[in-house]
Amino acid sequence: MTFRIFELGGADTRHKVGEYVRLGHDIYRTSIPPQEIQERLDEISKKFSINDVLKSIDWNDRYTNWGEQLRYLLYRYDEYLAKEAGEKINQSAWNKIWHSEPSSSIEHIQPQSSGAKYAHQLGNLTMLPPGINSSLNKRPPKEKFDTYISCGLRATVQAGLDIKERNSWTEAMIKRRTKQIEDFIRSEWAD
Repeated sequence: MTFRIFELGGADTRHKVGEYVRLGHDIYRTSIPPQEIQERLDEISKKFSINDVLKSIDWNDRYTNWGEQLRYLLYRYDEYLAKEAGEKINQSAWNKIWHSEPSSSIEHIQPQSSGAKYAHQLGNLTMLPPGINSSLNKRPPKEKFDTYISCGLRATVQAGLDIKERNSWTEAMIKRRTKQIEDFIRSEWAD
């Protein structure tokens, strides 16, 4: 709910502070039944339904000024994909990602240097451990897919397999991947 309100929904950090503080105090100091906690959380998030929040998001630039949030979102997406595949998340790779600046791990599948208008679109962004990310620098997607497939991060592996299968990385593929991630968001941060 908090991620939905403040990061996806873009609410000012002063929004709902009183309600959060009161609920936190009441949880800490008294015995609130879980059902009441859920009802109060639902009330706090009432004006931030996931469908309304997603209608207001422009996925065309999820890189600029959104690095921490993007890293968290892609971590949760990777966690989801790993679970769907019956695997565990690659904790070793993610530890490296968490211990560096977000920008050193956020990979532009179609490089920023390409000048493509969709370079910062959500579907064109994935994660790689810092050293691997910097080694790919300005290479085109066709030269990166082997690295993506072997990196151990499910979302990045998936992108690599798509590039390999189609022998390209197009704007339509980026939009499709954006939609897949958005569908995950709709489910993960549902009302």
